[in-house]
Amino acid sequence: MSWSFSLSEFQIIRCDESKIDEIEQIGKITFLESFSKDNTAGNMNDYIKKAFNRKQISSELKNKDSHFYMVYKDKEAMAYLKLNSGDAQTEMQDPKAMEIERLYVLQSHKKQGIGRQLIELAKEKAIELHASFLWLGVWEKNDNAIAFYKKLGFNEFATHVFQLGDDAQTDILMRCDLSG
Repeated sequence: MSWSFSLSEFQIIRCDESKIDEIEQIGKITFLESFSKDNTAGNMNDYIKKAFNRKQISSELKNKDSHFYMVYKDKEAMAYLKLNSGDAQTEMQDPKAMEIERLYVLQSHKKQGIGRQLIELAKEKAIELHASFLWLGVWEKNDNAIAFYKKLGFNEFATHVFQLGDDAQTDILMRCDLSG
């Protein structure tokens, strides 16, 4: 299934297996940009090897309940979003929920409204699939992301452990109730 959306100079495209290399590349870069200054190189490398390899990404893309979107400007990938519904959700597997597992924007393209547009897309997709809320996990030390999600209607409701290499980190779980 092909899906795309243009936002002025940006284009958001639903990814299929032809985008594995781009997902792998932007996944690694954005994860390193976001978290390397606060974590050891070993823990970062362990996680990246596990989460951002062709086999893992291919498996996720083949899952009918996982949905990847890539944002482009002038054919350059600058951000991506991964949504999970049904059994693909990493924790709840609530049929009335949709998880935002990953939302990352290249550092050079932050503060351009891309993240906000990806949240709006996530809300639209969740409503299309009859979900009543979106949820996500955000590292407790990522104050900017927590503030961003709160501005967009997300509220804290629990915590869980996110394993980054040998470091058991605490993620704050946040949810946004949907209407429509």
